[in-house]
Amino acid sequence: MANTTSVQWVPDLEPVALAVNVTQGFAMVVLNAATVAVILFQRTLRQQKDYIIIGRLAFTEVMVELGLFVSEIMRSILLYNGTAFVLITKWQCFWALWNIIFNWATPFASYMLLLVNIDRLYAVYWPLSYFTQTASYGWKMLSVLTVFIAAHMLLAGTITYYAKRIPVSLSYCFTAHGVDADWYNEYIQIVRLVAPLLSAVLYFFIARRIRQ
Repeated sequence: MANTTSVQWVPDLEPVALAVNVTQGFAMVVLNAATVAVILFQRTLRQQKDYIIIGRLAFTEVMVELGLFVSEIMRSILLYNGTAFVLITKWQCFWALWNIIFNWATPFASYMLLLVNIDRLYAVYWPLSYFTQTASYGWKMLSVLTVFIAAHMLLAGTITYYAKRIPVSLSYCFTAHGVDADWYNEYIQIVRLVAPLLSAVLYFFIARRIRQ
């Protein structure tokens, strides 16, 4: 018999909350996908470094909202089947489809917001140098960030792989339940907080420069 927990209810699994999240996820996927499609299918936009970066930001948002949509659909199925509160290992939780998406997209989205503002700062403070850059500039920035995020996932996976395979996570598992390292989860939360704050600070300098 599968291990189960005595806890059989959490606020985030309320039917209304699940329905709202599914609706939000679907709507935002469609809206951001439209932005990606416009840039992807317009050759003139694809060849511009700033649109490459903006398009990647939109694609990252697509992935975040897709993760939300998939997670809530799958959790609804688990609730319907009566298996949402079955205990699984952190390694199994790590490989839940929605957690794979979230582990990739969540830190990527935070860093992408910061990257966009770094790009804008470069454009307004050093315009001559910026406008001599080609599309490869945008692709290089995205490549570096992609490798950095891939290292995040590799680290999280390695930590969890070598942890004891004990059923301690609920099968509806949230992303933090799939990594066997509190410091890693805290680091991700700090990134989600600090990156947008730094973006706001950079935006202040951008706005001040534009007004000069």
